[in-house]
Amino acid sequence: MRHEPDRNSREAETGPALAWGGEDPVAFSAALAALEDAGIPVHEMSEHDQFTVPQISGPQYRIFVPRESLSAAEKVIREALQE
Repeated sequence: MRHEPDRNSREAETGPALAWGGEDPVAFSAALAALEDAGIPVHEMSEHDQFTVPQISGPQYRIFVPRESLSAAEKVIREALQE
């Protein structure tokens, strides 16, 4: 019998990763612009996003990136928000 890897574990290794989350719309915009300038693909979510579940508490703004880009994205965001 052949063992297939669990789809959820594969997705956890390759799926989107949270690169930034917070309440500040200015920092959110700065982080998005810096990631765009760096060529890192993003998926943004805000409390106003139609897919946000209101029962889940957490930051109002979130930026997700491909997991393989997470380290680079975190560095870009840190540098952008230090300015």
